[in-house]
Formats: sequence, structure tokens, C-alpha cells
Amino acid sequence: MLGNLKEKAASALGNAAPLDMILNLLRGSSAPLKVGEIAEQTGLDKTIVDKAIKALKKDGRITSPERCKYTVA
Repeated sequence: MLGNLKEKAASALGNAAPLDMILNLLRGSSAPLKVGEIAEQTGLDKTIVDKAIKALKKDGRITSPERCKYTVA
């Protein structure tokens, strides 16, 4: 399942690395993060983070416990 998500996101984003970076950051975070915080801490462009968040959320790998904040599911 994760492999399929990576393939979909990789074609949408051009690279699977942002997904791993975002998941690792969220796993290590003690609180849900906003897209801007994720972008700042990973060094990724906010557009890339937004696309990755949508793909990860659609696949059920992350959740949004608060409006516009994300954490691992």
C-alpha cells in the first residue's frame, strides 16, 4: 500500500523523497504541524508539501486533528 502511494505521489511530485521527509518529521513531532511549519523544517517548497499532504491524507497515512494541522495516523 505504501509503495503504491509513493508511486502515485512520486508521479505527482516528481519524487518520493518529500513523502518520507514529511512522514519522518510528523512522526518525530510532539504536536500537529501546519503546512508552513512542515515546509520550513524540511526545507521543501510549500507547494510540494501541500501536494504531499493531500496524497498522504488521501491514503490515510496522516490525519488532521485540528484545522490545517497534520500528524501521522
